[in-house]
Amino acid sequence: MEFSKQEAAALLAIKDKSADSTKLRDAGTVYWDAIERGIGDCLRNKIDITSFCSRERDFIDFGICTHIVDLPVEIKKKILDNSPKDSFIAVLCFSEWISQLYSKIVQGDKKELLEKEISFTIIQISRTEKEIMELQQQRKDLLFTEQTISTATRQTTDRQSGLELMEQYDALLRQNLKFKKAVSKGTFFSVVDKRKHCERENTQSVLKGKSDAFLESYQPKERAAIKTMCAQIADDFGTIIDYEDAILKMQADIGELIKKKESISPIETEARVKQEIDYIHDLVKLAAKRLHMESCPIMRPDEGFFTMACLHDCINRILEFDPRVFHNDRVAIFGRPTVLLIPGNGNALYDWKNNLIIVPILPYGGNCMASIATGLIEYRIDTDEDKRLTSSYNQLPQHATIRSIFQLRANLTKDYITWMVSEFKGYKNLAKEVRKWFEHEIAPSKNDIYIPSEFHPFVMPAEEFSRTLDSCEARLSQGLPTAGENDLWVGSILHYMRGNFERSIELLKTLVAKNSKHERAYYNLGYICMKLMYKQDALHAFSEYTKLNPQSWYSGVVMEHARKLSIS
Repeated sequence: MEFSKQEAAALLAIKDKSADSTKLRDAGTVYWDAIERGIGDCLRNKIDITSFCSRERDFIDFGICTHIVDLPVEIKKKILDNSPKDSFIAVLCFSEWISQLYSKIVQGDKKELLEKEISFTIIQISRTEKEIMELQQQRKDLLFTEQTISTATRQTTDRQSGLELMEQYDALLRQNLKFKKAVSKGTFFSVVDKRKHCERENTQSVLKGKSDAFLESYQPKERAAIKTMCAQIADDFGTIIDYEDAILKMQADIGELIKKKESISPIETEARVKQEIDYIHDLVKLAAKRLHMESCPIMRPDEGFFTMACLHDCINRILEFDPRVFHNDRVAIFGRPTVLLIPGNGNALYDWKNNLIIVPILPYGGNCMASIATGLIEYRIDTDEDKRLTSSYNQLPQHATIRSIFQLRANLTKDYITWMVSEFKGYKNLAKEVRKWFEHEIAPSKNDIYIPSEFHPFVMPAEEFSRTLDSCEARLSQGLPTAGENDLWVGSILHYMRGNFERSIELLKTLVAKNSKHERAYYNLGYICMKLMYKQDALHAFSEYTKLNPQSWYSGVVMEHARKLSIS
């Protein structure tokens, strides 16, 4: 990368570790300006952006600048060495992300995003419809509960009539809300349509009066509860109407995009690329700002940085100790988030707009695990549509008085990092109630075998499960003594999930005979034997596991199982 004298001076100024925030900010400006300048030159000269990204990869992806660090080739090699070929989560460097961004802009990515958003909104409508049905059922149950009524002589037929009044009211209310919404948007209606609307409103008013009169026969507490349910149903009707209008608008936007797609100019493309890069730039700055640091994407001497191997190790640990992290509705539409490793400092964060886990390459304090955990618990919270996670966490005694969602999220993030960094190793640093909460809400089940992320039921479709098992069993049928360790391991898990426990035990025993250091095989073997009441086999497998792994969360689980077996 070529720099002006002023830019080169700004870069050299941060080589000294005592450089102040102003110098760090100036160096950061050089980085972002250089990237946007290079991309702009490519677009204006009709040169492929990919060539620029490839040529300047060390600078763009890792913030490596020969003005600052010695041995840049060795640093790059260390970052990229031992990077796994396959990963459960896609990991991109910044240059790859820029190339993909350019392709999407040229090919019309807005259309794809709008289509995904429509799919997501349809799910939201379905969820709200389900909530309405549940509220209507709860209302019905309350209406027909004997203790709720104050007039002992009232007959069941009267209650049925009252329920029908409310259901008719619901239907009219929904129609009238939809009509009013359309009028507020300027939709034209004929005199006949308006007259019908007035008739519906009059009927709705009459039904409301009759329903209120009917509810007077109920106890005040139950009457208030029923009215609250009716109000919530009305709110849900409004929510669904808003969702439906949003879908119509997005469909219209898609139509406009299709018309404009062919007419996009290089200037527009450059503006779009810069806009998206500026957006990512702001997120990288936010990662540093949250820790009261100045953002600086330039790597300096002796700084701790992420390597690809370390990044994948951290992700794998989180997938292991938070196996439901990707069990949410957003994954069904947008897929699992992509990890973007990018020059900068601070902890990771989640970008809802692009479904990205933004990971600055320079983690705060050199703690890679804490950085990744921060980003993934933010993802966990943001994709929890029902707020079930934060609500249950807020019910813990030490958090019961917290009213600020920001404080609650900060506490949960801190505890989540402790869970992944310390509790994972078997060190009990969390309060007893908090640990129990994590073991209930976050941790893998103590009452199940270890199942790798890619085989979880909500990840692997039924067809793929059957295909994988059949393929694995075909190889195993040629003889277990000659079978590969991976086939024995995968086969044991899939057979267990299918309910073929004896076959799973057979495969695991063969596996540990081949590889006596396979911790997970002993763990699973012990649990399945315990499940089938093969007490001695289970105790032997658990004993072998603790020899290999004496200090971890899993070893604590094993000791607990072994203790129960010993006294049974």
